[in-house]
Amino acid sequence: MIKIGKMKWNCVLFFLLYSVFVFSQETIIDNKKAFGKCKSSDCKINTSIKITEQYLEIDQIENAQKWLNYAKKMLLKYPNENQQYNVNSLQSELFYYSGLYQFGLHEAQKAIAIAKKSSDSLRLSNAYLMEGINLFEIENIGKAENAFHKAKNYFPNHSDTNYKRYQINKEYIYNDIAQLKIKTKQLDSAYFYNKKAYGFAKNFEDQRCIANVERTFGELFLKQNKKDSAEFYFKKSITTSLNASIYDNALLGYSNLMQCHSGESEKANYYFEKGEEIIKKNEVNASFQKLFYEQSLATFQIINDKVLLLSMQEK
Repeated sequence: MIKIGKMKWNCVLFFLLYSVFVFSQETIIDNKKAFGKCKSSDCKINTSIKITEQYLEIDQIENAQKWLNYAKKMLLKYPNENQQYNVNSLQSELFYYSGLYQFGLHEAQKAIAIAKKSSDSLRLSNAYLMEGINLFEIENIGKAENAFHKAKNYFPNHSDTNYKRYQINKEYIYNDIAQLKIKTKQLDSAYFYNKKAYGFAKNFEDQRCIANVERTFGELFLKQNKKDSAEFYFKKSITTSLNASIYDNALLGYSNLMQCHSGESEKANYYFEKGEEIIKKNEVNASFQKLFYEQSLATFQIINDKVLLLSMQEK
């Protein structure tokens, strides 16, 4: 899930299953009550993993890490490889969103090792995808692409629908490959993979990945200097995101629109204010906010507005 500018990811880890299973604060409260009633270590570990996932869904990274730490401590006393895979997978994701990509890579590789033991192709696909996104962030593009293709190849033709959180779905893999192709300036290939991702996402009614794929089309057209087409898809992605309350992606959509109008101070400032409005009214992951401000800074450097530049640097 690469984001334009520094090419960060955006359909991958809010990527994985955020878009498929929407949780609420009420669900977390219910699971905390269930946790309090647990009699066995197995129940406590599974429930703490569920709560971790749910805090991650609503962008509360610190709370997610706290509950995952509990599961990790319990697994030291009561080892279980299935639960350990879930913990490694989640920890890779949490490290990713904290910008600790080398640590995220290490956790993904531990998840791969566990999945290989059980010959679980869906979990292998998931773990290789996480390995790929972390490799991408540390600029190891060749190995990242290899990991993405492994994720694609291991993805089963018929997956277990009971595998809720780890049901990654094809659209994530194809979108990530598309965005890597944008990075390596293979724009025809990027279009091919992104079009495939769009079809998969629409078929699965995956609103997050639909929005991400639309943004990727925008990035692709912007690379080709087709600004009208790029703007159309960025706006389409924002609409999809806001309709589904996916505020992080909408925020980045506004920074993309700023890039479309990087030489127009009034429009760039308008889209910046729209992005700030999202941050003020909703809880958005700090890493996404950082990307928004970094991309805004790059735009305002082109405009050379000293007041706005100072504001960006402070943020």
